[in-house]
Amino acid sequence: MMFRALALLLLAAPAAAQDRFSPSDLDPLAVSAPTEVMVLGTPHLSAAPDDFTTDMLEPVLQRLEAFAPTHIAIEAVSGEHARFLAAEAARYPGVAEQFAGTALRLSGLAGETVALTPGEAESEAAGLAGTAMTPAGHRETAALFARAGDPWSALVHWLQIPEGARTAGGPVGEELAAALDRLAASRNESAAIGAVLAARLGHDRVWPMDDWTAGDLFLSVVPRLQAAIESDPALQGVMSDPAMAETQAAYRRLTSPEEVLEVYRLFNEPGAQPARAAAEWGAFLRAAGDAEAARARVVAWEARNLRMAAHILEATRGMPGARVLVIVGASHKPYLEAALDDLALVDIVEFE
Repeated sequence: MMFRALALLLLAAPAAAQDRFSPSDLDPLAVSAPTEVMVLGTPHLSAAPDDFTTDMLEPVLQRLEAFAPTHIAIEAVSGEHARFLAAEAARYPGVAEQFAGTALRLSGLAGETVALTPGEAESEAAGLAGTAMTPAGHRETAALFARAGDPWSALVHWLQIPEGARTAGGPVGEELAAALDRLAASRNESAAIGAVLAARLGHDRVWPMDDWTAGDLFLSVVPRLQAAIESDPALQGVMSDPAMAETQAAYRRLTSPEEVLEVYRLFNEPGAQPARAAAEWGAFLRAAGDAEAARARVVAWEARNLRMAAHILEATRGMPGARVLVIVGASHKPYLEAALDDLALVDIVEFE
């Protein structure tokens, strides 16, 4: 009898393996509307041609506005994470300056007039959410977000002040006002798309969702990866892969509103995502010269994307029917969609 039971168990094993649980299996039980997430894979606009201007993004902005997001998440670190990276500089050399330098500098500038710690300023700014604001109120909230280490949300409020009134005053000193103006004019998609759209929609903030906690793992293998790239055919061929070459060539087309829209459609074409991910990240899995270092690079990348997905989820606070726009470098798009699509009550919406 025991042998018969064991045989039946073994026969059933493959079927059981196919019945693994997915959180999305629970969707039919829900009584509330799902969260809709649009992941906008973007070229990094700092690498656009010299004749690119941010007003060329208007056709893209109009399509995103039609999605009517309730939350906008951006590829930037939170003020809390910026302070963590700065405090742990020995563990993350150079990371705070590269990925949180603007946030930390504006926090310091705002600290000259805002007599709160960054954490206190963040709580104060959050408490103002949903309140009707005059230009003076937007100026005060911009200063609070800047002090909190969230310059992008500070910019959301700065842009909601009529252009002629965007001047120093109250808690916004001359240097902070100039810094916010520079941020507004920057070729950074978190500003040119995220903050601009959030201001247009009257949002209280944007939601920084990047996370470099696994950056120490990545940094630990950089010298070995640099050596491997010089000798490993799998890594040397990444940029010549047709899928990668197409997106790199597309940067040169960012020269008119019509071309910019077509480039964004190209970067977000659903059917193209598997080939691009295979070209860019499959190369590290194929690398034989230093397989351990290459695998560590993939692990750090996947961990970063999983943490991003968690921050996106947390931003909604479980709001039924939330619509989240995620603005992120195009390489992240397939990973974030894969992580989010498997969760309960999350529906992926495509950019068209």
